[in-house]
Amino acid sequence: MAIVADPYVLTASLGGDEPWDPDTITQYFGRLRRRLDLDHLEFKGLRRFMDTYGQELGFSMAQVALRAGHDPAVAGRHYTGRVSQADRELAGAIGQLLDTSAEGEQ
Repeated sequence: MAIVADPYVLTASLGGDEPWDPDTITQYFGRLRRRLDLDHLEFKGLRRFMDTYGQELGFSMAQVALRAGHDPAVAGRHYTGRVSQADRELAGAIGQLLDTSAEGEQ
């Protein structure tokens, strides 16, 4: 059997012409989570992280959505979690205002 021109990376077929069943990926992820004691980590959370981080790196929503296997039009309604540096700085400043342990240091 020959490898197809554009093979799937996650495949059980020798030629790479068929992707894994999504349940297979979910099962492997669940086993890995348990083995590493990361039960709090969800597969969906990794996807959201990739979407947000991809946008932070300057990739468009369409590029990030396609990488995650989403329709860009649908993904725009669900994965708009882009966090800018200015937003991070603002969150840090608000956090400092709320940090009661720093009161004695001023």
